[in-house]
Amino acid sequence: MISVYKAQTFDEGEKELKERVGLRKRIIAAIIMTVFFLIVLLSSFFVAAEAEHDCSGDDCPICDYIHICENLLHQTSAGSPMDASSIIPDVFVFLSVLLIAYDLLRETPVSRKVRMNN
Repeated sequence: MISVYKAQTFDEGEKELKERVGLRKRIIAAIIMTVFFLIVLLSSFFVAAEAEHDCSGDDCPICDYIHICENLLHQTSAGSPMDASSIIPDVFVFLSVLLIAYDLLRETPVSRKVRMNN
C-alpha cells in the first residue's frame, strides 16, 4: 500500500510541475509579445515625432535612427512608418494582447484547487 501512495504522490507532483512549466511558458510568451509590440509602437512614434527635425547633414544621428526604425517597421510588416494609420492597429493589437494575457494568467479557484462546498 505504501508504494501505491508514493506513486499517486509522484503523479500529482508531476502534474503540478507540468502546470507550473505551462504557466511559466505563457508568462514568458506574454512578456515577449508585449516587448515586441512596444518596440514597434515606440518606433512608429519616434519616426512620426522626428520626421521634420532640423537635419545637420550627412552625419545626422537622428536620420540614422529614423532609418533604423523604418527598417524595423518594414521588417515587421507594420506598413508605412510615416502613415499615422499604421499606429492605430498596433495600439489595438497591443491592448488586445494585454487583455488576453491577463485573462490567461488570472488565477481562478479551480486553478488554486479551492474546494467549494455550497
